[in-house]
Amino acid sequence: MIEIRSGANRNLKSLCDKHFESIKNDLNKRLRSLPLSHRQKEYFTEENLKEIITADPKALMQVNRKYSKYCKAPGNHQMPDPNVNLAELFKYSMFTSKKKLYNAYTLTKDLGVHTCPYCNRNYIVTVENDSKSIIRPELDHFFPQSTFPLLGLSFYNLIPSCHTCNTLKMNKDDIGINPYECGFDDSLRFNFLPKNVGDMQGNASGLYIKFLTNNLNSKKVKKCLKNVKLFHLEKIYEISHSSEINEIIKKYVISNGKYLDMLSRTFEGLGSFDELYKIAFGNFRNKLDFENRPLAKMTYDIVAQLEFSYPNKNLL
Repeated sequence: MIEIRSGANRNLKSLCDKHFESIKNDLNKRLRSLPLSHRQKEYFTEENLKEIITADPKALMQVNRKYSKYCKAPGNHQMPDPNVNLAELFKYSMFTSKKKLYNAYTLTKDLGVHTCPYCNRNYIVTVENDSKSIIRPELDHFFPQSTFPLLGLSFYNLIPSCHTCNTLKMNKDDIGINPYECGFDDSLRFNFLPKNVGDMQGNASGLYIKFLTNNLNSKKVKKCLKNVKLFHLEKIYEISHSSEINEIIKKYVISNGKYLDMLSRTFEGLGSFDELYKIAFGNFRNKLDFENRPLAKMTYDIVAQLEFSYPNKNLL
């Protein structure tokens, strides 16, 4: 999993504030239309609307618990089901409407996330033509709308994702790490296991794909493994991407582990080590760029597993 982080081209705080300012008027209108018997929702949500929409990933559940506690408190017209009407109030289908000036297309375009953060396998793009919205990533609700309707339009609960991951994740409560919080990084690393001796020559029809864990941060590893299980990452990578790993293995075998050295000596004008790596393996070496191309995390980890020889071993 790849983190969706702030950077030179993306300021998450500014985008979160824009999201709130762009939808708050519609939300306030719907609040005022609630029936009298549900006015405690109006009182709570109006007072806490900005917190509901802009709470950071770690605070989302705290906001939901705060709301449930408020609705059940004595003197607040206690309701058997505090979630009644919330799906209509925080109506996601209104946010996906192309008729709105600010909508799901605007958000995904502003975020500019190019690959699915859950799997890093598929490109996800927002395409517009003459101001017409054509295609966009799906937005997964990290905390499902069916269980947490209060968070249906919360900025950090809307994860741009591919169709496969959004489908696998749908309505699942037992989830791991929110991509706005962090990625796998070095806590989980791709690792291939050959099924036989011949597989080490890069001619395998299939390989075992497993994740190696860094137990120095056992709490994070436990959450990461939930993502692996939920999205079936080991099996999906094993079935779909053994060929890419085979190509890396072949480069290792034919060069006796010195593929990068050979390229560097043969083509002295290739530029920086990052460029050399990109030409050699067709992907980014800098972890901050992993979101820009599919399989970047896998490629990085497999290259490191094979211990290629390269100009400066400390750089990888």
